[in-house]
Amino acid sequence: MNRAWVLVALAACGGRTGVSSRGTGLPGGESDGDDPGGGDGSGGGGGGGSDPLDLGPPPDGDICGNAIDDDDDGQTDEGCCASGTWTIAVADSEGDVGAYASLAIDQDDGLHVSYFDVENLDLRYAHLPRGGSWTTQTLESEGEVGRFGSIAVDTAGGVHIAYRDSQPAALRYARKLPGGAWTLQTVATGVQLPLEGAFTAIAVDGPSQVHIAYYTGSIQYARREFDGTWSNEPINDAGSNPSIALSPGMVHILYTRVLEPAGLHHAWRPLGESRWTEEVVDADPAGTNALAIDRSSVLHVSYHDTVSNNLKYAALQPGSKWATAVIDYEVDVGFQSAITLDAAGDVHVSYYETTALNLRYAYRRSGSSWAVRTVDTSGWQGLYSGIVVDSSNRPHVVYYDVTHGDVKHATCRY
Repeated sequence: MNRAWVLVALAACGGRTGVSSRGTGLPGGESDGDDPGGGDGSGGGGGGGSDPLDLGPPPDGDICGNAIDDDDDGQTDEGCCASGTWTIAVADSEGDVGAYASLAIDQDDGLHVSYFDVENLDLRYAHLPRGGSWTTQTLESEGEVGRFGSIAVDTAGGVHIAYRDSQPAALRYARKLPGGAWTLQTVATGVQLPLEGAFTAIAVDGPSQVHIAYYTGSIQYARREFDGTWSNEPINDAGSNPSIALSPGMVHILYTRVLEPAGLHHAWRPLGESRWTEEVVDADPAGTNALAIDRSSVLHVSYHDTVSNNLKYAALQPGSKWATAVIDYEVDVGFQSAITLDAAGDVHVSYYETTALNLRYAYRRSGSSWAVRTVDTSGWQGLYSGIVVDSSNRPHVVYYDVTHGDVKHATCRY
């Protein structure tokens, strides 16, 4: 019965809901409020390139990309994460678990996952230390808690989770500092629980200051101050499907609108200030989206075009304008995407293929074209995926196996 609720929710939303991987920048330095890309300094999500949408000839050398002879050396390049190179394992199979999965990685390459126990209506957490085995636990079980979750890890290794409590309606926050126990806190009460666009998005810029974007019929922003108190404020009255990330001195929120001006929108403001600036990224109707920011403060977004049913990509360099491109247009793709960047600034995206019920993965090296892979076809796979890249540049994807009611983990070798 509980799994049926999740599937009914997906049907009610046209399948256009999902958890995306949330970028977490490391603010530093200063920037003015008129430059949405922020200032120079260290941001989250890997390195930066000179032109994130330059799809011209690839650079010299073997290209981890599209399994053809990119560099004209007479040999077919295997390509990044080609068929047969993915290793897939079950992270948690206790009951029916894995809905609303969200993934983060710590500085030691440990993986952290928050997700919803569909059978028991609980918030669950899984951890995989590098070289170790998965451990799982229930974090909160009173009432119906854990839907629409988002997870982040700070630079000290603290774990932060935003999620919904359905009874009573509230936005909740779970926190675990290194070596400490989990603490649970209510951020906002009276939070509506609509089926579509109800996801939370979390970003951190230290062990104390936490930023959450969430949906209550409009886009809301909550910030945890250094003294542990929360402030809440509306950003607009007509948005849904929020994602959030930080660049040096700046907070960025992406969201979608169905009312005019419709499409995918970007709101930003300097940390510590109160005025939000907003702009349209893509006027085409959009659904779920995911945001990551590289070290050059370039914004990278994956999102679903709800008219063409394509997976699209947008990028914004500081001082420039948004540019967009199509990543994957095969059949009906792009729901519930997640995005991340590696140390070189290359872009990795995981997403759901609705027609075949598969998990898919797209990769783009700077100066090259997109390579698209199907990762898992063993039943109904790929809902609520999250993606990260470890220090060896290996992508990791966590997602919901609806067929078996499991949390699954896929990673590949180059």
